[in-house]
Amino acid sequence: MSERGRLVAYLIVCAVLSAAALLVQVGFGAYGMSVTAAWGALFDADVLGDPATLGRLIRGEDVASLETSTVVVWSVRLPRVVGALLVGAALAVSGAIFQALTRTALASPYILGVSAGAGLTVLPRLAAA
Repeated sequence: MSERGRLVAYLIVCAVLSAAALLVQVGFGAYGMSVTAAWGALFDADVLGDPATLGRLIRGEDVASLETSTVVVWSVRLPRVVGALLVGAALAVSGAIFQALTRTALASPYILGVSAGAGLTVLPRLAAA
């Protein structure tokens, strides 16, 4: 397999694993519901079939016609999981930038003093708390 083919296969596997993680994590939270109920709420026809309802959920407006589990999944759990995926992607990009900047595969935040700067930033916050 060519280098490009391996990269495409790797990206497809990563996308499938991310989607699987999203489906699993939507099932966990403070509001008690089973994973299958959470999946049912995620793929609810009332939300996916009606763009107006989906828009109201995204904007945080009142959607009294939907079940509580659907509102919890779409307004609390799904944004949490998508946010975690975006933060993970941002951390991966920052790691790649560090590696490119230092021209080494073993780049560490300690090389450029970023860890010390982060510690200095956190210290006043902890002292104020």
